[in-house]
Amino acid sequence: MSSAVETLQRALTDTAPGSPRVIGISGPTGVGKSRLCFEFSEWCRERQIRVLEARAQVHSRSTPLVPVLEALRAFFRIEPEMTAEVARTRIEQTLTMLALPVADHLAPLTDFLGCAELTSQSVDPSTRRMRLRESISRIAKAAWSQTSVIIIEDLHWFGLDWDEGPDIGGPFAPYVQSQRRSRYLEAWEKLRIGGLIYPCKCSRKDVADASLAPHDENEEP
Repeated sequence: MSSAVETLQRALTDTAPGSPRVIGISGPTGVGKSRLCFEFSEWCRERQIRVLEARAQVHSRSTPLVPVLEALRAFFRIEPEMTAEVARTRIEQTLTMLALPVADHLAPLTDFLGCAELTSQSVDPSTRRMRLRESISRIAKAAWSQTSVIIIEDLHWFGLDWDEGPDIGGPFAPYVQSQRRSRYLEAWEKLRIGGLIYPCKCSRKDVADASLAPHDENEEP
């Protein structure tokens, strides 16, 4: 895992300003792709690097803009329980901060994010998409003058298909870890028979106390 995180760190460090880089992470179910993204995003945040995260669902091939919607909500800091009025205010404040004309971009953004005023004029779909693309493009150019990272989990929305997995089945099912308990127990039993199991006799309190004890700089807790 550490080498994979270091690979992402180097890729980010080597990315030249104004030259965005796209990196795809793939692997079988349960190998730790989400954990890798989490560790990398935490590393970025510790260095004050902006991180936006979005996730697509299995059905998102029919709703391809879901990851874009999530990313914009994160960018404008729009939360699920927030009222439409407060959401519009945050969008206005962000546009003003970016020195972008609010009158040009507020309508398409609030319409897409579901917080438009009820009195907003209806616009035909093609014009709406064109205005939304223009607004997102202008925001990206204005906001990402500093290093930023966007993480989109699950490429269903990209139109990619795979041969097997938890959503479509396959010859090596089950693919969900919680459903593979019998296989883990079988492996554990082989280790036990071979004398390769070393039970820990510490209580939970002992383990908790050990993690809080002073350690050398390079010593594992």
